[in-house]
Amino acid sequence: MVLVVTVLLACNSADDWQLTTTITEKSKVQMEIIEISPGYYGYAIRQNGKLLIEQKHIPAIQQFKPFVNRVETERVGMLVKEKVEHEIFPPIISVGELDSLGISY
Repeated sequence: MVLVVTVLLACNSADDWQLTTTITEKSKVQMEIIEISPGYYGYAIRQNGKLLIEQKHIPAIQQFKPFVNRVETERVGMLVKEKVEHEIFPPIISVGELDSLGISY
């Protein structure tokens, strides 16, 4: 993600300075937890409002098994978000990463 900061100084009189800061994010990546059905979760990754990934099951395992709690879903979703922010695409998740995050599958 690239962050652009613009600082403007304006002077109305010798003792009256005004500071204006504008922050613009070039690439905004968001992660949201989605409820697949009651008690089953997945996540969505959006960049600048555009849907990049909708993950309805735990990645990297041989089954199509959804997450069963929001905490584990958020852990994996945030890791994927971080990979997208660092321009790692596709943001593949390994079984080792699932284990290190404490994901039950």
